Amino acid sequence: MNTKRFVQECKGIIKYYDVGSFICLEPLAAGYANISFKLLTGKGQFLYRIMKQQSRIQNEFEMALLQKLKSQGFPTAYPIQRKDGGFFNESALGDIILYEFLKGKAPKVSLNACKEMGKAIATINCLEGNDFLTKQNAISIENCRILIAEFEGAPFQYPDIFTFFKSEIRFLHKPLSQTVPKGFVHGDAFPENTLFDGQRLIGIIDFEEACTDALLFDLGVTINAFCILDNHLDKDLLHIFIGAYQSVRALTDIEFDLLKYYIHWGACGMIYWHLRNNLLHRENARQIKRVKELMVRIQTFHTMDTDIDAWITSAREKKKEV
Repeated sequence: MNTKRFVQECKGIIKYYDVGSFICLEPLAAGYANISFKLLTGKGQFLYRIMKQQSRIQNEFEMALLQKLKSQGFPTAYPIQRKDGGFFNESALGDIILYEFLKGKAPKVSLNACKEMGKAIATINCLEGNDFLTKQNAISIENCRILIAEFEGAPFQYPDIFTFFKSEIRFLHKPLSQTVPKGFVHGDAFPENTLFDGQRLIGIIDFEEACTDALLFDLGVTINAFCILDNHLDKDLLHIFIGAYQSVRALTDIEFDLLKYYIHWGACGMIYWHLRNNLLHRENARQIKRVKELMVRIQTFHTMDTDIDAWITSAREKKKEV
């Protein structure tokens, strides 16, 4: 990446912050929704992020949610305020926001990671105030149907994927239509969006996909991220995650009844994301491989339906973790 243009812009922007003088700007792994750099100044390290996909309204939601989490002492990288108290800097590519820089590593799937993530996700889900602070989830049954309507005329055709996806959306429609507790969800709690220092979670980051939705959506996504071994749902990991989650927030009866469907939905939502971004218009072998893996995973969910029911029932009957 040619960082010259970004360096010049950054030098101008940090004058609005009390972060010291510019030293250097190092590019980090590019995300779909943003361009990120590690900024080194006379006062330390910061995350310099260009929000190339999100609108100002969406960024305002993220800032407000992070401020709520800050009052809870939640582990994440918080935005740095400008001298005028604001968070946003306009650029041709999108809002630029400065964050704290956290040092840590993405975790491997483990019992400890499940425990840490269960508690953290439950903490987000317990936040109050979503009656006036709302943002729709980009991954929804309605958006899946809109995408399905584009399949026939899409420049790139994947008949097996399209047929499978349509079938899953039909399967999930009824259970996902039931009324369940809603609130704030991270929506993207995968290992690459978490940082650990050894066994300790030091931060869940990248709140671009955070929104207000069924709380089960967060469980379904995070279970797919942290309770899968060799593309199969693992009983022990699932039990640890649910127990840790319930140590912070108790699941309701309807949530236990529908949890298995939201585990399906967590995997299906990932397929939606790959098709939407941007397999219908650009062939990408890596994305196609990932979609095929997710299809196999979902088929395994169906095959193991009785076992998964039993595992969830067992977790339901266990005493909450202390």
